[in-house]
Amino acid sequence: GHPGNSDPLDEQVGNVELINFLQQQPEWGETAVIVTYDDSDGWYDHAYAVPTSASYDPTADQVNGPGQCGLGRGKPPQPKGLNGQPVNGRCGPGTRTPFLLI
Repeated sequence: GHPGNSDPLDEQVGNVELINFLQQQPEWGETAVIVTYDDSDGWYDHAYAVPTSASYDPTADQVNGPGQCGLGRGKPPQPKGLNGQPVNGRCGPGTRTPFLLI
């Protein structure tokens, strides 16, 4: 479903029923289930977000304080990204698609 007509709890129930069924099959010990989707109502983006700032940008990166992303300034050089600034690291914007490997 889509955010307007679905409920995250419905998705949860469906996943639980499927995994419970698979766990009872003789092949379960050699089974991998991959769950990925792009509409989950919440923290996941349904479209690519174009980066608008580089990591360590004091106006956009606030994880560890103004301009501090992960290791912070003064650490080994980061790869270059937008306008010669360090590339977006774990604090930068980008797609966030849920992926579960069970």
